Amino acid sequence: MNIWWEFRCDNNHRWITYADEGYEPTSADIECPVDGTPAVTVSRQVPADRVKVALIPAARVIDAVVGTVGHDSEYFIEVSSPISPESLVSVRTFSWDDAIQKMAVFQKMSWEGAMMRWRRLGLDHE
Repeated sequence: MNIWWEFRCDNNHRWITYADEGYEPTSADIECPVDGTPAVTVSRQVPADRVKVALIPAARVIDAVVGTVGHDSEYFIEVSSPISPESLVSVRTFSWDDAIQKMAVFQKMSWEGAMMRWRRLGLDHE
């Protein structure tokens, strides 16, 4: 699982890295991106249970000879867990605007809450 690593230098600058739990910072990682001073503290921060939401373009080449692209303005919605490899992908496609509206209802949702909302919205069937 990836976690957040937060670094701070003596000049109170803060920078973060999102990396695996077993991550070992290199000398470049601990150098402050603002003034080059070394980090004096590093803290490990586990991500909150909030789902990731993504648009998957449905665009595909429907005629390879001519190079015609079909479904260019359609998108699938994907919601995935930040903690496990689980994810849900909508069965049907949406326009950009409709997909953005549907995605907004997953803001600040836990994985359990998102799965319930997914079913209520009917994203798992036509």
